[in-house]
Amino acid sequence: MPEQKPNIVTLDRLIEMICYSPPEHQLLFITHVQENPKNVDFLDNTLKELISLVTKDPKGDIYRWDIIYILLNILAYCESKTTFSSLLSLSSLDVSILEKNFGEFCIIEIFSLFMPHYINDLEPLKKIIEDPNIADDWKGSAILSCLELVALQKVSRQEVIEYLKKMLKKIVDDYDHSYPFTDEIISILSELNAFEAEEEIREAYGRFLVFDEEFPIDEFNKALKISPEIGLKNLISTAFTKEEILKDLRLYEKVLDDEKASSEDTPVPKRPSFIQPLDQNALCTCKSQKKYKKCCGATAPNNPLQALIPSISFEPEEDLHTFEPEDQETLFQLSEPGLVERDQEKALRILKYLIVKYPNFPLLHFLIQDVYLTQNNLKEYVQSLHQAIQLFPNDLNCKLLYADYLLRRGEFVKIEILFDGKFTLQELYPEKTTFSLYDFKHFSLLMGTYFAKIKKIQQADLYLRAVKQFINDDESIKELDQLIDFEYQKSIGN
Repeated sequence: MPEQKPNIVTLDRLIEMICYSPPEHQLLFITHVQENPKNVDFLDNTLKELISLVTKDPKGDIYRWDIIYILLNILAYCESKTTFSSLLSLSSLDVSILEKNFGEFCIIEIFSLFMPHYINDLEPLKKIIEDPNIADDWKGSAILSCLELVALQKVSRQEVIEYLKKMLKKIVDDYDHSYPFTDEIISILSELNAFEAEEEIREAYGRFLVFDEEFPIDEFNKALKISPEIGLKNLISTAFTKEEILKDLRLYEKVLDDEKASSEDTPVPKRPSFIQPLDQNALCTCKSQKKYKKCCGATAPNNPLQALIPSISFEPEEDLHTFEPEDQETLFQLSEPGLVERDQEKALRILKYLIVKYPNFPLLHFLIQDVYLTQNNLKEYVQSLHQAIQLFPNDLNCKLLYADYLLRRGEFVKIEILFDGKFTLQELYPEKTTFSLYDFKHFSLLMGTYFAKIKKIQQADLYLRAVKQFINDDESIKELDQLIDFEYQKSIGN
């Protein structure tokens, strides 16, 4: 009886079964490959040869890239011990080359999805994340894979939190706004309901290291309301199996996203006007049985906007008479366009000198904060914010700047405390008869943003409409309008 030849797959057969067969046949074929170690060795060696060819000549035969993609899928599924090193050998190539040849089927996606299935601890991921010679895209995938390891119950929630919290603390302490994966770290910590890293996360927002538009602080605030036990249970229940990943990554499978297509055709409802005209002849809400116009309406404003709008002065409010003439001249020079940008160190020296000479003048602190922002010196900027609010707790601009810092940190309750629950300029400063347009504008923008963030859309809209009575064509007002509209659409489920 002749010796039976080992059942070794051929490359052509592999391509036919993986790319064109239904998912259930695809899986059967992969199982067949996995059962014979010689098949896996054959595919491993083929993959190494192809990777060697494309690294030497990335613009060569495009068909090679398709085969590499297929082989990586199969070998990752089969938990081949050489797949990891094969994947990393591609990291020497420019990411744009990978994207060009793999298109939407990014090779790094295979790495991030399959890798957690065949490693059992964080160490391989740490080596990638901390290796200065590995491209950022691979590091980003390794960071995301940390979450998958928890979902697959291979490492503990606490171990991943401690590792990522340590990374985030270093980023925050160093004010490192160049680190490319702060968003991803915060996203994973939110997924893990990481109350242990709350201060580091809030300070990353406060120090402009991550922006609300990219990963809203609201998402983290929501995560804190979920117990870690329930969050972990939900995470484990949604972990992808290897079979689901493989089906999702089939090279030639085309999925029509009907939901997306229909959502593009659905008109977005317009935000309504929240200002309703008052019926002057209706019974008064105080239950006096009198008509509103002859009761509370006799003294109350007919338009709710009027309660938000104080008496406005169009003259500058700052009084510089306490400054000596030469110091006044210096301040005027510092306000000239482009002067601070041209010589930031000189501007800092002058302002620090003036702060010592005039310790009770908040304007100087605002000017020095502007210089720190121009320098991108966020550490000194945040320290100056804290110092100013301690020195001048009742100054409006100190309150507004510090409230903006609290907004970035997502600490909305502290904003209410900061303003003592008083949300109009008249309530805050009853002794003042007029307010500058500058102060009114910045107060209204801050309050509009605050109320939008805490989902009080009607109140936010009132502040926006109030400031639009005086200023309309302003970028910051347009941004607030967009924010309120965004929060409104979320509130109605769009």
